[in-house]
Amino acid sequence: MNNKDYVQRTYVASIITIFFYAGASILIPLSIESIRADLSLTYTQGGIYSFISSIEQFAIMILTCFLAAKFGKIRIIRIGILFLSLGLFLFSKSNFFLISIFFYLIVGVGHGFIEAMLTPLIVDLYPEDKGSRQILLHAFWSIAIITISPVVGFALSNGVPWRTIFTIFSIIILIVVFAFPPSKHLGLPRSSTDILHMKEIFFSRIFWLFVFAIIFAGATEGAFTYWISSYIQNIYSVSQFEGAMGTTFFASGMALGRIGFSRLAKIISLIEIILFSAAILVVFGISIFFVKSLYLLYLIVFLSGTMIAPFWPSLQLYAVKVIKKDPTLIMVFLSCFGVPGFSFSVMAVGILADLVGFTYALSVIPLFSSMLIITVLIINSYRKKHLGEH
Repeated sequence: MNNKDYVQRTYVASIITIFFYAGASILIPLSIESIRADLSLTYTQGGIYSFISSIEQFAIMILTCFLAAKFGKIRIIRIGILFLSLGLFLFSKSNFFLISIFFYLIVGVGHGFIEAMLTPLIVDLYPEDKGSRQILLHAFWSIAIITISPVVGFALSNGVPWRTIFTIFSIIILIVVFAFPPSKHLGLPRSSTDILHMKEIFFSRIFWLFVFAIIFAGATEGAFTYWISSYIQNIYSVSQFEGAMGTTFFASGMALGRIGFSRLAKIISLIEIILFSAAILVVFGISIFFVKSLYLLYLIVFLSGTMIAPFWPSLQLYAVKVIKKDPTLIMVFLSCFGVPGFSFSVMAVGILADLVGFTYALSVIPLFSSMLIITVLIINSYRKKHLGEH
């Protein structure tokens, strides 16, 4: 097997990893009504799983900057998969809220390692790629949700315990460890851990503009991904399967969007992609409150997923092109802030749902989308004025 074959196998393994990583990430959102009933939780407590885990992942992803330089990205991803599998298995055995939080923190370690390393790994595999492979990779996040959501929703609606679903999934994820080839065959570049290099990134003003942008991008995705199933179940008084179909339609839109935008990335700029999709999302986000038909809501959720699709990978790639420092460090640092942004909106929607009900809880979506537009426009203006780029 030559180097090209190993690169291709690693890319395929990365796709398999993001597929099951995505599946693991939506198990709680899909099962939250069952978990709430089983453990007697409020919506705010349901949102705490994501929020506390994101704070942990922030520290984990910073740590990976040093671990990746010493052990390599592929080994870190493998360790992340092991933590993810173990955490899901233990979570399925929890009987109290605090114990379940502790076990979910183990899941968070796995999330942090995988989230931090997958995107930079593709940069190492395909350094000349203009964004199409990254966006295609992230499309499989959505494809996983499309595939897994209806299956889990159907199982829950037909009496399969959420604990059984978590246990089965933990076993499947464990097998993914063996998909990656030995990293010694690839000759991948090591990540920089030079403190001065890190300081250069942190003291760059435009880096912090990208931080705010990816926080807002993560927040729009988090509100949909985590809560749309519960929103549908509560507002339309339907089953968990019909709620899960909302997640499926959202993910279908994201898959189509990432595949479609991966083509557009070859002919139009990343910033144009982000601004166009965010502007359309504002309209869709507002329209949710006026929809009475479940099937029309499914359509809006699908189209919203299409517009959210390019946010995360496009912002990371755009930041790498603008900041011109170590790509792994930039992407890891941005992910460190993007994940809490995702979870902040999860927590915000949970609190709003407890306080005013689900009818208005998703108002955070057009708000965060608008903030993303403003931030990206500021980035573009700063880049032209201070970096001399056009």
